[in-house]
Amino acid sequence: MSPITFDDSHKFDVTPPQDDHWKHWLVEEKIKDSDVKMEWRNDKGDGPYNQGRVTFTVNLPIGEVRSWILNDSNETRPGVKESRMVAQEDDRRIMYTVRPQKWPFSTRDYLMEEFTAVYRLDPTAEVIVSRSIVDDDLISMTEETETLKYVRADIPISGYLIRKYRDEVLRTRVTYITGVDRNNNTAALRFWRNNLRRSLISTVDNLIDHDHSLTRQR
Repeated sequence: MSPITFDDSHKFDVTPPQDDHWKHWLVEEKIKDSDVKMEWRNDKGDGPYNQGRVTFTVNLPIGEVRSWILNDSNETRPGVKESRMVAQEDDRRIMYTVRPQKWPFSTRDYLMEEFTAVYRLDPTAEVIVSRSIVDDDLISMTEETETLKYVRADIPISGYLIRKYRDEVLRTRVTYITGVDRNNNTAALRFWRNNLRRSLISTVDNLIDHDHSLTRQR
C-alpha cells in the first residue's frame, strides 16, 4: 500500500454539534480507498473541536510499531528541529522537542511526560501516552524557551493505542490522538486546528513510510 494522499485543503466545521453524549467522537472522516479514518471532538463538550484522532493499519508487528513511536533509533523526524530524552524511570520518560512553525507563529518547544503501559481493556494491546509538564529543573523556560524566543507548548494529551490487527501478528491497528496547544489565543485557534489535522496526516504517512522501508529491508 502506498502512503495515503490527503487533501490538506480540507476544512471542517469548527463547532461540533451539541449532543447528549458530547464527550464521544462526533465526526468521522473516512479516507477514500483506505482503512484510515479521522474523528474530532471537543473534550469539554462546548466549543470548537480541540482533539483529533486517526485510526489505521500498518503491516508491522506491535514491537516494531512501538519502536518507531518511541524513536528507538533516535532519528530526526520531519518537522522536528531537536528532540532528546531528558529523564527516564521504568516506563516513564520525559522528552524535550523543538518544532519550527510557519510564519507568523513562533517556534514551539515541548516538554512532555510519556508513559508506556499495557491497555487494561485488552492485555495484548499497548498504550503510549504523553502530556505537557512544567519542570524548570529539567528544562528551564527562562534559559531555554524565552532566551531562544520559543513558545512553550501546552498539549493536554497525545498518545497511541496499538494492538494486533485481528489475528494477524504481523499487522498492527494504530490509533493516534492529539489535542491542540492550549497556549494559543482565540485568533490562532483555527490555524492550530488545521495544524492538528496535519499532525494526524503526518503520523499516518510517516509510519506507512517506515512500514515500506522495513519491508524493503526484509
